[in-house]
Amino acid sequence: MLGVNDGLGYQIAYLRARALEQAGRLDEAAALYLQLANDAAMTFQEVDALEDAARLNLSLGNASQAAELYGRLIEIAPEGTQPRAIYEMRQAEALAAIS
Repeated sequence: MLGVNDGLGYQIAYLRARALEQAGRLDEAAALYLQLANDAAMTFQEVDALEDAARLNLSLGNASQAAELYGRLIEIAPEGTQPRAIYEMRQAEALAAIS
């Protein structure tokens, strides 16, 4: 079986996460996105999977998990860039949803 660090294995797992999301199995999709982020071989793969995991966690009401994931994205994004500013804003929204 292909692992997520194999190029094709990652793509297949990412498509599976998308299919789970489309099927309304959001908890499973969020967990798979997080696994993909943790196991990603390349930064762009980690970013894509973290963005999706954070978005789904926030929509599922898991604001603390979403805030943590946006924190990881902030660490990756270079300071002063638009993506970092967006992640900081989304993290603030997630933190506000906690309190």
